[in-house]
Amino acid sequence: MIGTLVSNYRIVEKLGGGGMGVVYKAEDTRLGRFVALKFLPEELAKDPMALERFQREARAASSLNHPSICTIHDIGEFSGRSFLVMEFLEGHTLRDRIAGRPLPLDLLLDLGIQIADALDAAHAKGIVHRDIKPANIFVTARNQAKILDFGLAKIGPRAASPATVAATVSGATVLDDNLTSPGTALGTIAYMSPEQVRGEELDARTDLFSFGVVLYEMATGNQAFPGRTSGVVFDGILNRQPVEPVRLNPILPLELDRILNKVLEKDRALRYQTASDLRADLQRQQRDSTSGKVKAWQAASAGTAGAQQTETAWEGLSPRAGNVKKLTRSASDKKIAGICGGMASYFHVDATLVRVLWLIAALGLGFPFLAYVVLWIFLPLSSGEVTPASASTLEAVQSGSATSSTPPRTKTFIVITLMLILAVTTVAAGFYFLSRNRRNDDFSSIRMQRITTTGQAYCAALSPDGRYVAYTEDNNGKKSLWLRQLAAANSVPLLLPAQRAVLIPVFTPDGNSIDYLERVNLTDRFGTLYQIPVLGGTPRKLAEQVDSRVTFSPDGKQMAFVRNDVLKAESFLIVSDPSGAHETILATRHVDKDTGSFYHVSWSPDGKTIATDVSDPAADGLYYHLLNVSVSDGSIQPFSSVRWRTVNDIRWLPDQSGILLAAQEKTGAPQQIYWNAEGSNAARKLTADVNSYIALGVGSDSRSFLAVQSDANINLWVGPANDPDTAVQITSGRMDGMGGLAWTAGGRIVYQGNVGDTYQIWMVNADGSNAHQVTSDRYFHTQPAVCESGRSIVFVSDPAGTHHLFKTDLDGNNVVQITNGAGEGSPSCRIQSNEMVFS
Repeated sequence: MIGTLVSNYRIVEKLGGGGMGVVYKAEDTRLGRFVALKFLPEELAKDPMALERFQREARAASSLNHPSICTIHDIGEFSGRSFLVMEFLEGHTLRDRIAGRPLPLDLLLDLGIQIADALDAAHAKGIVHRDIKPANIFVTARNQAKILDFGLAKIGPRAASPATVAATVSGATVLDDNLTSPGTALGTIAYMSPEQVRGEELDARTDLFSFGVVLYEMATGNQAFPGRTSGVVFDGILNRQPVEPVRLNPILPLELDRILNKVLEKDRALRYQTASDLRADLQRQQRDSTSGKVKAWQAASAGTAGAQQTETAWEGLSPRAGNVKKLTRSASDKKIAGICGGMASYFHVDATLVRVLWLIAALGLGFPFLAYVVLWIFLPLSSGEVTPASASTLEAVQSGSATSSTPPRTKTFIVITLMLILAVTTVAAGFYFLSRNRRNDDFSSIRMQRITTTGQAYCAALSPDGRYVAYTEDNNGKKSLWLRQLAAANSVPLLLPAQRAVLIPVFTPDGNSIDYLERVNLTDRFGTLYQIPVLGGTPRKLAEQVDSRVTFSPDGKQMAFVRNDVLKAESFLIVSDPSGAHETILATRHVDKDTGSFYHVSWSPDGKTIATDVSDPAADGLYYHLLNVSVSDGSIQPFSSVRWRTVNDIRWLPDQSGILLAAQEKTGAPQQIYWNAEGSNAARKLTADVNSYIALGVGSDSRSFLAVQSDANINLWVGPANDPDTAVQITSGRMDGMGGLAWTAGGRIVYQGNVGDTYQIWMVNADGSNAHQVTSDRYFHTQPAVCESGRSIVFVSDPAGTHHLFKTDLDGNNVVQITNGAGEGSPSCRIQSNEMVFS
């Protein structure tokens, strides 16, 4: 079929095939993109059960909108054969990525969280996959997980039909008699749940068990329930516990071992009950195990196969694919690994380095001891030759030596003792100074603890002594200021809820007061700076026309903040005394549509510079970067060469080792916490989860920090205008509609949705059906508007680094740029008109 034109898709090459489908790579001649076409095999083209499974896959997958579920664009028929149009993926199946070896921990957790999140989205729609296994999970070249093949999915709340178990040597599955005839094998039994094997009614928990088996294989490289026949596998699933994961992979965290044991509970009442609970535990483990080391799987090239990517990290820990010789560890080696791991955790250093230090210690202590033994045996007791002597002779020697100098043996003992003391002292000092010198390299090893649970935290600050937290709560636009002693369980209000657009606190250097920036209305040109005692009281005004959180000099005698003058299109970095008096302009920056103002500020611990973040044009969309402003003369120099998509907060670490940022490294990625050293060309990622971080605080010891975490899910809901409480959710993505939405003339909804690392334009029916992408590229698209009497969509994009307006047909064809000014946005079109307004 190579070269055949199927509808508007020209087949380029065959990608693979199996018992239920043949997949081809094809070019979409209308949109100029590659897609995957999945055809039913010719022998099943007229099989009603195969057709039902094929259509079931289309219905299930197309009803879901999630970055970790393979998107199905369309379904059609060609020459009597049904086909699906799916997104084209480059990478490998998870089965190929595992290839008999455990995945690196950070990759395992990252993929696990993505898959759990996708299952949560499917289960929320009433869809149970029922065939989760490594072969049905695809991992792209950018390590994006994609769940495939919903052909066995159970859709909706209907009861499962009576089931039959068909067993063969190669595999078996529970057969839904609405889908198959008895004797048909539809899955791999090694990944089935106990209730699936027993033919019981299935719910979402069956997917969790299957996913647990997949996680086990990702963590160990081995199947949880191996066997040469289906009977052996069935027995393992129903009656036997898998080998403890830590026995197969001794460096697995104990918490991950607990997660695997819980998800593989044979009694589903004791198993994880929801995918979201499993995802949360994986996220906590990811947070706690995040390290500052460069990840082996990230360092590898994007096109490298999984087996090659993990070669360095896992050499010697598990057998190579295809190698029949098993590599194992002795019990004593496991103990050494545990001791070194524990020491590494205590000193915040790499475990391999600790092993080297233990070797140095052994050599440093062993050689002096060996030398002592040798000298004791062979060194003469006196200057003469040692010969057998009678008791009287010995007494003469001893009495004679009483008046002579210290004998050689005594001298040797003293020298060797001093050598031993010196060796022990050297090793101890090495550990001590190593701990001190490397403490900043592993800032991420500090565990995070949740402080508030209301979901209303907005901004926060940590006191200099690390004992108190001041934070803002936002309850439907009414913001309040609270103080919390970390050792206590309750918070004390300092400012009662009131209508405020902005409320940003910061502790004064002595910790006795809190300075806070307040802006009552979003339309206010400036904010006002107030101060309130930590024990409560009446706030007093310090300064007006303030546009940022304040930062203090190390000696506490000065503070700095940003002031923007919209009319003059200028941004000023202001320095004053702590009372707000004696202001001076330290630096000025011109502002236009592409050049942003000074944003956040942080005074360096040595007092010489003030760090700030700004935005400038960038072809790759990474507009933000850090600058250093000299306190002595106002000169501006780059802080580092690292650039960001967005920056939410910056904080110097008090030991001057670098700056902590809450930032977004690329479009579509969550805003995480990073550590960036001055003058460096790379930043270290300290958190790696699906949430975003919007505010930071740092303790004076540089070992503790505070962060406001935002766990937001934005979805579309549709309901009657006169009764919005009856609205129903129609999408299940993370950021659906965040960048705007619009109605078409036909009653469909156009909106911005998050896909992987991009934001695309999507369209969905008002009842949630037929959700599909209108645009599909690697760029950032937002603010859609339906124009030209409903015939086209106008949206904002920045493929060249500057925002311009683009137009496309409703089906995604004929994308053209329609503005080319200094930067345009916010398009709006009149109904039944060709007129448009924008800013």
